[in-house]
Amino acid sequence: MVKSAYCPTCERDVSFSVKEVECTTSLDGVEYAYWVKQAVCEKCGGEAVYEPFEEEAGRAFNEAVREKKGLVSLAKIREMPKRYNIGKRPLSLLLGWGEITYTRFMDGQAPSQEYSDVIERLYSDPAAYYRVLVKGKDRISKIAFRKSEEAVASVLDSDFKSSEKIYEVADYFCILSEGDITTMMLQKLTYYAQGFSYVFLDSPLFEQCPMVGDAGPVYGQLLQEYQGKDLLVEYSNQGQAEAKLADAFEGVEEELLKAVFNSFGRYSGSILTQMVLNEDPIASRNGTSVKTQEKPEHDTVPTNDMKNYFRRIANAFGMKSSKDIAKYADEAFSKSTLAPTG
Repeated sequence: MVKSAYCPTCERDVSFSVKEVECTTSLDGVEYAYWVKQAVCEKCGGEAVYEPFEEEAGRAFNEAVREKKGLVSLAKIREMPKRYNIGKRPLSLLLGWGEITYTRFMDGQAPSQEYSDVIERLYSDPAAYYRVLVKGKDRISKIAFRKSEEAVASVLDSDFKSSEKIYEVADYFCILSEGDITTMMLQKLTYYAQGFSYVFLDSPLFEQCPMVGDAGPVYGQLLQEYQGKDLLVEYSNQGQAEAKLADAFEGVEEELLKAVFNSFGRYSGSILTQMVLNEDPIASRNGTSVKTQEKPEHDTVPTNDMKNYFRRIANAFGMKSSKDIAKYADEAFSKSTLAPTG
């Protein structure tokens, strides 16, 4: 069937060619630019009206608004239930939202920034979704849980262990501190653990790149997972906490984590911040860092830079084992602006 469009100039349906043009629409004083398909009358060369293109233009405008506001795309919203093999309503319940909330988002309603951030994070981080699935499994049916568990395991596949490892490292520090630890300290200890794992382990503990904030390295996964939690309550039962991480680490990994904790865990989050801000991987990027600890974005520390820096440190301090990390910690503390002078 030959497609036709209505030409206002010719006042009839006509055959047409297609061209792409950039449109700009103003809404509430903000201009949004986006590309649309336009039907061109083959007889007069004027713009013709083709309804499918009008509908596409509406969707393109909505996506431009979402992008400008930093909201998750409609494509990701619609893809996530397929990605993790879970229905719209069970997904809403799993996330602790109203039963039809996710359905409304799939139908085109724009989510708030808070809801958007949750969807974006869980879509991009299957390990984070898995943790939400396990914690919220009582909110959905056993069949829905099993199907989604199989799907997310398939997505993670062989990468699951390394994706989950950053959470296990953070959990271990919470256990060692018996929950007496701030999220700022937790970020720094995790950073040092990753950095020195390039020195003392055959392969790093995990490969996630920390983002750079004014307070130093920030792992977005940990910010989402631990911010606002009462860690003293959650990790007060040492037996339960330790059982959760049984066999999570090999002997040399556990030795490294204990050495990092013993070396740096005696300092407050503020002192640790001063220490990392003096270090090259962070100091060289801090001029373009974001302005808050709470909402990190933009620059990251490439793992290769971390590897090179911590290996230089190990050579400079003659480190033979992870127990020698304490020598560097003492030196870094003495150079921090919060160290006592006398």
